[in-house]
Amino acid sequence: MLFLMSTVSLANPAYGDVGNAADILVIKKPENAQSQSNKSVYPVSGVASPNCTVTVLTYNSSDGLYYPLKSSDGRVLQTTVGASGLFCFNVQLYQGDNNLAVQAVTRDNSKIQRVFFKINLVSQGWINSIKSLINGWTH
Repeated sequence: MLFLMSTVSLANPAYGDVGNAADILVIKKPENAQSQSNKSVYPVSGVASPNCTVTVLTYNSSDGLYYPLKSSDGRVLQTTVGASGLFCFNVQLYQGDNNLAVQAVTRDNSKIQRVFFKINLVSQGWINSIKSLINGWTH
């Protein structure tokens, strides 16, 4: 029973759950825990220990858990990194806040690390309004 419960918590981590490791995953993009973008597809990239399985997770506000994110064709955004450790996913963003995480799990499942971040998708119109406002102040 305890094994089953731990498997469920690994599959659906709650916000703030970072795993039992801090040395197997580094996120390069986004560069900050909170970012903004005006592009609906955002590249999430980083480095993980070789042979780790890396998965992008998305937050479900109705139950407070994170689930594997799927691409538009229904595939889970997941890969096993090679010797370089590099990975990159193109993540579809939705208007407003996108609460995401990247999870790395070692091949033997002994280490797991999650990095949480938020990307706010803003409309191009909003960006143009801010630019024109700033240009008005500088001229």
